[in-house]
Amino acid sequence: MHDTFELIFSDKDYDFLGVCDGLEALEVLRARPADVVLLDLLMPGIGGLEVLRRIKALRPTTNVIVVSVIDQVRPALESLRLGAMDYLTKPFEEEQLQLLVRQAIAQTSAINGRRSPATIPASFLIVGEQLGVRATLAAALGRCATVSVVKTAAEAARVFGKTRFDIIIADVVAAGSNPDETFVGLQAVFTDVPLIWIASPRQQVPFGQGRCRVIRAPLDFARVLAEAASLFDLEHWPPFRNIGRITSRVMTYLFEHFAEASVEDMAQAVGWSPGHLCRVFRDEIGLAPKDFLNRVRLEAAKCLLRETREKVGAIATTVGFYDAPHLARLLRSYVGCTPREYRLTDRPWVILAAEFSTFLADSFICFALT
Repeated sequence: MHDTFELIFSDKDYDFLGVCDGLEALEVLRARPADVVLLDLLMPGIGGLEVLRRIKALRPTTNVIVVSVIDQVRPALESLRLGAMDYLTKPFEEEQLQLLVRQAIAQTSAINGRRSPATIPASFLIVGEQLGVRATLAAALGRCATVSVVKTAAEAARVFGKTRFDIIIADVVAAGSNPDETFVGLQAVFTDVPLIWIASPRQQVPFGQGRCRVIRAPLDFARVLAEAASLFDLEHWPPFRNIGRITSRVMTYLFEHFAEASVEDMAQAVGWSPGHLCRVFRDEIGLAPKDFLNRVRLEAAKCLLRETREKVGAIATTVGFYDAPHLARLLRSYVGCTPREYRLTDRPWVILAAEFSTFLADSFICFALT
């Protein structure tokens, strides 16, 4: 397992230390802090749950991800009760583990108030009505940053205070002829946060306080990422380092056609063969075009799950997946939950409160009838 973990994270800028039993792990943590602990439950000496309890007593802010072959409810619930960030069963998806580790490092960095080469460099808020733009940006940035996605400035204001954002990317192209509400709302709430405005050629973009950039449509994703890099000194971090013209054109094609696109369509859009595109895209993004396309579709699905009450099957076909089980499998693989669980945990509290009120009303009606 040590070799497996090192192979999975070999291309990341992490320091990895492997130990073979819980007592040795505790000795290591007494001597030095760790951002993340990947903990097995079946080990020599003391068991993994006891090790977890002692780790949280010794280093309360250390995130622990339990990785175990035990696929049972009781140890999973007990692990979460003792403070584990997540419970991952073997065999696991490599992408899912990488995502959990990135999230764990981001949380630890936020608690400790620091950033280092081993941490996620920035937290982004993406605002805009164009679903394809939001989904494509979230897919590109989500590999190496924490990303929150909302549709309107009002929704952005609701997350203010819950999360600290380093950069906001606001797409006002679809805001019509009067996007002033978005401008005023974001600049009033996020006064000190750098803003990147994606605007139509004729829209007037008022500059407020802080650092701002304006990018005019047609959208150039490479420029958006480059502007984000310059605003937060991220030039040496992927995905800001290697994005070229062809990859940017593929992203532009995807934000408009992600629901029906294939790798062959993406290659045809830029005039290359699928094989050549796969090699270049992987070099610049670190992902195969098919994997990136799935991420864009998944980000679009997450937006629709949060913002609408559409059935999961309808959302799946809208964003380009085969059916509801296909979407559910990918969501569980990348995010670690089902569509229903994602809706319950990520839907705004105002909607939840309204639904709860409706539930109470229905309950009282049923009670009166009986």
